Amino acid sequence: MVWSSGIYGQEYFKAGKLLRIEQNDCRWKDEYYLGWKGCDTGTFANIREEIDEVITEGITDSEILKKLGSQNRTQSHKAISAELNLLGHHKFMSFRGYDLFGDYKPLDVSMKLLTCRS
Repeated sequence: MVWSSGIYGQEYFKAGKLLRIEQNDCRWKDEYYLGWKGCDTGTFANIREEIDEVITEGITDSEILKKLGSQNRTQSHKAISAELNLLGHHKFMSFRGYDLFGDYKPLDVSMKLLTCRS
């Protein structure tokens, strides 16, 4: 799977949070996601609030936009970036890459190899 990700809200990033819009280039149709990750509170493993919303066909009553204080929580995927900008959360970083997936059935293990490019 080939993907690209835009990171929004530098103040969130500096505080250990993450706000992003991701595009996955699937063979048959591009998919879009709005994602939020709160601060990591774990010591041994990552423990944090994570919300991922599928926005490919738009979204109605977005929990992430609600969390950010948006009054307009129903948006097309193309309008969400503009809404984030209106809320003061501008895109400041982007990167892209590809993932390779596999399964090892004898141990019931799923694997993902992630490769990032700027």
